[in-house]
Amino acid sequence: MQFTLFFCFLVGIIASYAGERTGNLDDEQVELVSYTVSDLSSPKQTKILTLGLIESAITKLNRLYPQLDIIALDSTTYSSHLFKHLSNLWKSEGPIAWENQYDAIVIYLALEKNPYREQKLRIMYKALKPGKQGIIICAPKGIRSMDYWIEHFVEDSEWKSFVSNTPNLSPEDYRTLIQNIGFHIVYEGKWLSVLRNVDTFDWIGNRWAVPLPMQSRFTGDFYRFLRTAYGDETCWFPDIYRFVVEK
Repeated sequence: MQFTLFFCFLVGIIASYAGERTGNLDDEQVELVSYTVSDLSSPKQTKILTLGLIESAITKLNRLYPQLDIIALDSTTYSSHLFKHLSNLWKSEGPIAWENQYDAIVIYLALEKNPYREQKLRIMYKALKPGKQGIIICAPKGIRSMDYWIEHFVEDSEWKSFVSNTPNLSPEDYRTLIQNIGFHIVYEGKWLSVLRNVDTFDWIGNRWAVPLPMQSRFTGDFYRFLRTAYGDETCWFPDIYRFVVEK
């Protein structure tokens, strides 16, 4: 019954957003959080733990829904070292202050290029309250995602030695990873991502672990490559994968 109501809510939200995609990354992430929280009209505070949300998306969410308490675990540095530290802290000192404290989790393309993705996901699982849900957006290997084009861009280029070589997983491997952590998958399917002006996206360099002093040139070079290869300012990625999970 709970999943049926949740699914009906998703259908309603999707219908309300039809034809309104701006192509801005922050608007897409606002939309994603709107999918995740079942009652945005409630005055009750809702705590959300996120991975992969950019600062401007969080700012918009705070303005639109002041009752949301959004914590972006990676918002400052996007550093894998943070997750390694927190994972070690969990192992050495037992339960930590935010275990079972969050009403929802949102992960947006944050499991792909970082070698500590299992630790990231485990921390998110520990933080979520039992019985609560979240959404994980993934870019499986081989599909036409931003990562697909970056892989072609860096291949046989000067950038290959500077970027992350952690491979994206298949949908089956993402499913296994998510379930092995302890999540129950209540729904899975495709997510339509529509993005433009990718030269302004710092998250590309961050996700691919490009050294900070080189990120501006990397992103500019990639954007020029993408316009030539893709042939349009707006990129449509219909095969991004979405998992609705529950603890």
